[in-house]
Amino acid sequence: MTADPTAIGATAPTPRHAPAAAARQAAAHTAEPKDPALWRVAKDFETAFMAEMLNYSGLAESDGAFSGGHGEQAFRSFLVREYASALTEQNALGLAESLYATLKQKAASHGA
Repeated sequence: MTADPTAIGATAPTPRHAPAAAARQAAAHTAEPKDPALWRVAKDFETAFMAEMLNYSGLAESDGAFSGGHGEQAFRSFLVREYASALTEQNALGLAESLYATLKQKAASHGA
């Protein structure tokens, strides 16, 4: 008798944020088309916010024998920005969705 390979994966634990992230992604796919300009502003803001959080976390800092020295320091901001952009694309925080909804509501109330 062989074991069912799908049964093994079915019992694997999921991260605590998985249900919330799945709900956000489902809502994003079923929602009406987004205004490209407002969506770009919302995503850019979330990326900038995530970059600041990552800067303060010290994620891209390295010291000692394996540090990149001055070259690493010069390009650290680019690395942090790419990390932040990747997190935003994964909808890790969900800030862009909330900001977009607020911007759209404000634009509608001002007749834009």
